[in-house]
Amino acid sequence: MANLSRQTFSHSGLLPSTGRLSLFAAISVSLMTTMGLYAAAPSLEVNGTNIVTVNDPTVPVQLQGVNLGGWLVPEMSMIPFNSTNIPDAYTLWNTLQSRFGTTDMENIRTAWRSNWITQNDFSLMHQDGFNTVRIPFEASMFTDPNEDGFKWLDEAVNWASQENMYVILDMHGAPGGQSSSEDTGQQNQDQFFSSQTDINQAAQVWSEIAQHYKGNSTIAGYDLLNEPVGAPNYATLDTVYQQLYTSVRNTGDQHIIFMEPANYWDTNNLPSPTSMGWSNVAYSGHIYDFSSSSQSQELADFSNAITSMAATAKQQNIPAYVGEFGLIQSDGNSSEFKQVVSELDQNHMAWTAWPWKEFTNNAGLRTWGVMQNPMGMAEINPLTDTYAQIMADMPMYQTSNFTFNPAYSPVPEPASFVTVACGLAAIGLGGSGKRRGLTR
Repeated sequence: MANLSRQTFSHSGLLPSTGRLSLFAAISVSLMTTMGLYAAAPSLEVNGTNIVTVNDPTVPVQLQGVNLGGWLVPEMSMIPFNSTNIPDAYTLWNTLQSRFGTTDMENIRTAWRSNWITQNDFSLMHQDGFNTVRIPFEASMFTDPNEDGFKWLDEAVNWASQENMYVILDMHGAPGGQSSSEDTGQQNQDQFFSSQTDINQAAQVWSEIAQHYKGNSTIAGYDLLNEPVGAPNYATLDTVYQQLYTSVRNTGDQHIIFMEPANYWDTNNLPSPTSMGWSNVAYSGHIYDFSSSSQSQELADFSNAITSMAATAKQQNIPAYVGEFGLIQSDGNSSEFKQVVSELDQNHMAWTAWPWKEFTNNAGLRTWGVMQNPMGMAEINPLTDTYAQIMADMPMYQTSNFTFNPAYSPVPEPASFVTVACGLAAIGLGGSGKRRGLTR
């Protein structure tokens, strides 16, 4: 493995700033591996404004994690495919299919998924102190007869379980597109909310996922719709959420359900869960501040958003979760990220930073991604590279060839909260913007 020059989160069982296991943790992990004791973390549920384990609902669990952005839903601005005339994942795979045929396109897609994220990523995330991973996926992985969505999700959930981490499954791309953004998998669709057929299909996908993962304690919960900014109004969004929520609960699955507002972090526009008959739910917002012109302004805007979400959580008596956030004005040092996550932790808010991994050779855009490619690393040109070239290049994009982004500093573990560390807690061995639109 390449020298990642990594700092790490201060975390039980880890030696600060080394990323190496302490002797106690190393022995414990070795014993667990030998004895087959890599028990999954205990199941989670909602208790008032806190997320807790079902084993001890009196002690809150602090979810601190990252997003696997770009993996199952390729976003062209953050992956090593030249995006000239390739605006989204739909165009990427169709272009490769037109050039090489269906079989070779599927081989390339499999090679992409098998190299961009591997079991090693989950080990590195764990070593960095993260205990949660949010996994964006497209509904088409379950509706396309040539796809097998559970192949990839099962593999990721298994890897997370081995690291005693939690998984939040996120429908990033709903049928027909819940917005016009390319991050739904295909830009300029935005037809989900106007098509009952698409809504029914999304409900069916969630029903299948819930049936499949019912009782799996590695799953923290389900994020029903990522950034549903295409909703024409909140009455429509509420109705859709009701159908998706019911599709999960009708299977008997009681995992936490996360719901997002139509305007990123204004969770106060979502309905009272009690009025909707919803239980074991949390509201999630995404915080990006593309309008800020300085680091101080960005930090102030973040603080306002956090305060607003925390107030809504208290009013509704449910947990708050920042499912995505990224720092636009970061200068590459550690202070800004540390300040933001410290404020999130102080407000007892779960969080998953966006993203775990980023590819860009534009020095001015290298502010996101815990892991980043070395400057100058070659990218794939879907329009001109041969099939053999593309397949040969894929292993280059494994995270062992990337480096740690120093903007992600050690984060103090909140003393009053339980975090799941090094696979030890489960057996008693260790540690404790974008476009803004609708109003209700």
